[in-house]
Amino acid sequence: MDGQRILDSLGLHVQAPTGDFNLTYESNSNKPTKIWGFEVEHQINFWYLPSFLSNIVLSYNFSLIRSETYVAQGAFDTFYIFIPPST
Repeated sequence: MDGQRILDSLGLHVQAPTGDFNLTYESNSNKPTKIWGFEVEHQINFWYLPSFLSNIVLSYNFSLIRSETYVAQGAFDTFYIFIPPST
């Protein structure tokens, strides 16, 4: 199997690299991963400052995220591939 077909089969529509590389992927869970959380963002516009300082904006955010993944066992498939350079 050539590298371009592997990338296409994974839905990655990019040009395959040349040379030695390996492709490893996991297929270990039939349950979905859950991700939840919240994010707060705040911005302050310093419009009241004189001259060029009035264009300054201070922005910051805070995120609290949690994820949950079920992994019963692992199975790894590795393909070692050499793709010769294009001529």
